[in-house]
Amino acid sequence: MRYIIREHHFKGGKTLMTKIDLITGILGSGKTTWIHQYAEHLIQQGQRIAILENDFGAVNVDMLLLQELRGDQCELEMISGGCDNIFAEDCKMDSPNLDRVLRIKTNTCRGGINQNIYMRNIEVGQCKEAVMRINLVYEPNEIAERGHIPTVRNVYMENVTCNKSKYGVLINGLEDSAQIYNINVKNCTFNGLSANPIETSGKSHDVKFENVNLSWK
Repeated sequence: MRYIIREHHFKGGKTLMTKIDLITGILGSGKTTWIHQYAEHLIQQGQRIAILENDFGAVNVDMLLLQELRGDQCELEMISGGCDNIFAEDCKMDSPNLDRVLRIKTNTCRGGINQNIYMRNIEVGQCKEAVMRINLVYEPNEIAERGHIPTVRNVYMENVTCNKSKYGVLINGLEDSAQIYNINVKNCTFNGLSANPIETSGKSHDVKFENVNLSWK
């Protein structure tokens, strides 16, 4: 995930608004190449920008590729090592192309502590895989330095309804360390399931369910 922050100057040189562009995409989709070209365009237009690079690799290759943009008109900053205090509420989602509703993915290359994540009052028509997916073995063949143990904790999902999915909750932990814990699912309804409502692998603990309604297609 990358952010491009732009200053908007108006009469008198006073900054009245800051515009933020959010760029996301799957691995290898061309995000960095696009950002490089877009940033060059903005700089040529005389704008001052800042690029925030959110990547969890031990070596941030994308940041290295953007270094030549750094200057008086462009600041570069990297965000890594996890995330916390994330909130999502009062949303509606529905698409046959929606894979998951809440997804947390990392691995021993990326590491980091991902904590204090809250989702509530969400209505979902359908998703392909799982309403909640926590995966600590994402991209097992990723080429990077290993040994950065990730943690996912303090996740709260409440009052979420999904009418169709494969799994309700899918958790993939590490085999040798229980780094997923204090996961809470409360007052949720998962309908139209085509597999186990709760599927886990690897180690985790304190995964709690309260008043969860299930039905299969």
